[in-house]
Amino acid sequence: EDGTPEWLRKQSTLHRKIAMTFERQGDYEKALARLQAAKMVLTESAEGDQTELASIFNDIGWTHFRRGNVEIAEQHMMNALEIVMDSDEYQVIASIYNRLGGIYFTKNDMDKADFYTRQSLDLREKMGELALAARSYNNLGLIAWKRGRLQDAMKYFERSFETQKELGDIEVLIELNTNLSFLEMEYGRPELAERYILEAIEMA
Repeated sequence: EDGTPEWLRKQSTLHRKIAMTFERQGDYEKALARLQAAKMVLTESAEGDQTELASIFNDIGWTHFRRGNVEIAEQHMMNALEIVMDSDEYQVIASIYNRLGGIYFTKNDMDKADFYTRQSLDLREKMGELALAARSYNNLGLIAWKRGRLQDAMKYFERSFETQKELGDIEVLIELNTNLSFLEMEYGRPELAERYILEAIEMA
């Protein structure tokens, strides 16, 4: 029924999903406008929905991150985390953790990047979300690489690669092949680097 808390939550979720479509198209202004609309709809409910509100803050933060507004992104994601931190909304918490890892990677704070990415990975593995866990392993590989820990980076990339190969996520496999190619160049193994990059080209 129109105007009930459940109806308002569904309306908010629809606005947020449309926003993420705009974000993936690179239209950040429209994405932020939809997210503000989602937030406004949610405030019409006296009860509110804290999980949905946290998801809105998380997505606002991500959109700002994509625009290069790292400090604003961090603020919104921390607001999101505060809302759900003590709840059992583990999917939302894992998403926030993963994005915070990306923020601190960009800020060159590898300790925090590693901490939040591992927190996300832990939750995703406990929930059995193999595809998302594999993405977290890829992120840990990038963090290890940036720290100069090439063996650890290779281990994380290969762990992610094997999982994604089973799941068939082509987009991530292309990224992983590219990462592995560059890493093999660091090791001075151009033949393996060429193999990985040619596989990436073929998949693309």
